[in-house]
Amino acid sequence: MNTPFSNITFPSRKSILENNKTPELDSSGYIQKIVEDAQKIDLDKIDFSNEGNFKPRSKIVEKQKEYFWIRIYLEDEANLKQEDKIIIKDLLYDEELEVEFMFWGKKYKKGSDGKELTEFDPEDDKKCAVLMVDSIRVNTASDDIPYIRTLFPLSRWFRPNYIKREDLQFIPKKTGIPLEYYSVDF
Repeated sequence: MNTPFSNITFPSRKSILENNKTPELDSSGYIQKIVEDAQKIDLDKIDFSNEGNFKPRSKIVEKQKEYFWIRIYLEDEANLKQEDKIIIKDLLYDEELEVEFMFWGKKYKKGSDGKELTEFDPEDDKKCAVLMVDSIRVNTASDDIPYIRTLFPLSRWFRPNYIKREDLQFIPKKTGIPLEYYSVDF
């Protein structure tokens, strides 16, 4: 590939480090060599079509995804698989938000001070479903869910709400049957 800078030759690192042995590469000779090489650049071959805008150019291949997590504490174990779609449905305002089931929570116990983890069980807690919520959907593209978007503390629309369990349903798309739950941790 022939570029406008392909005719410039630079000395090797070794010869630069040993410049006291090579008279042509002493400080004034080296600078003179750079000036000569710069004068050899053919400006007619350089594309100046960016009209003086020399900022880095980039192309967004895929928009960045941002997620946050919520937990549903279920009455009974559910048959969910990773990446199952779940609809959060508010019955009062007839709003729906699609989220993904990602994994089951873990069982653990906290110490008497309530801060330190004292016992951890590596087994899945099949009564604690962890769901992944698209924060871009909630924060920017959410005009169709004005109430649901206020439930998430990480949303810019957040406000404290009181919710009745009967008014908020979590429905797996594959079954269409609402999950029985006793608490949600937004």
